[in-house]
Amino acid sequence: MASEIITVAASLGGVALGLVGAVIAARIQARGAHAQAEATLRSALDAARLQRATTLDQQARDARRAVYAHFLAAAHTSRKHIRLLLDGTATEEALRSIEDELDSALAMIELEGPDELGNDAIETQRLVGCLCHSLVYQRDLLGGLNIFEFPMESGLSESQADILWEASESLGELQDARDPIHHDWRDILIRTFNRENRSTTRSSFANRIFRRPSTRRPASPSEESIEAFDRAAMASQANLAEAVRIGALNEGQAKRVLTYAGTHGNFKSGGLPSPFERNLDGLDAAINGFRRHARSVLHGDELASRSAL
Repeated sequence: MASEIITVAASLGGVALGLVGAVIAARIQARGAHAQAEATLRSALDAARLQRATTLDQQARDARRAVYAHFLAAAHTSRKHIRLLLDGTATEEALRSIEDELDSALAMIELEGPDELGNDAIETQRLVGCLCHSLVYQRDLLGGLNIFEFPMESGLSESQADILWEASESLGELQDARDPIHHDWRDILIRTFNRENRSTTRSSFANRIFRRPSTRRPASPSEESIEAFDRAAMASQANLAEAVRIGALNEGQAKRVLTYAGTHGNFKSGGLPSPFERNLDGLDAAINGFRRHARSVLHGDELASRSAL
């Protein structure tokens, strides 16, 4: 009887131990499944976060690309219109429209950044403003120089082109006569010349110049230099007056070109005034710099990975 009791107790103990082992094993398995589920969930969340970050980055990149493209298109349009308006037909309304379009595009660049790209955009906008200002206030000079350089393209007849050629020769001689004279005296010479020729009675040009002594100016040019300047200016003015008479130039263009050749302009080499040409070159450089920086911002990571390969 006792042995039977012992056998039953042992059996029950084995069952109990089996149940305990099964419970422990089930718990361990559940914990493993739970950890695996947590890992799976964490991985899914990380993938979702990465995908969201990638999507947001692509959206930001696309937004920047649109802003950069808009500014670049506005800059190229501004440069194209400035070139087209070099014939002296620029109106303040047209130039204000150019500046307004670029100002609007610049505001978007300043919001998107980065600062280095914004600096290129600001320089581009500054140079466009300088060129537009020159087109307004040097309209007659730029128009006159354009006609001298491209007479047939400006729609002039052969006789009009011929008188412009004669005027160009005399203006070149005026430049030669002007070069030995200190630049501080050139404005005085040309202003005095213009006043003398508006007078009903023309007095000695040289005498009028020598009546303007000043201790703050360089020494007066020689009388021979002044007389050579006067002769060249008279010949240039006569040819320009004839060009105005036959419709090759207007009075404003003739006056500005005469002053330009008599003071500082390199008339014989043709082309645009050097400050205007420098600003055009600077605008090209600023636009190219903006484009390079924009590419670096938009494709910097891709370019870096390519370089690593």
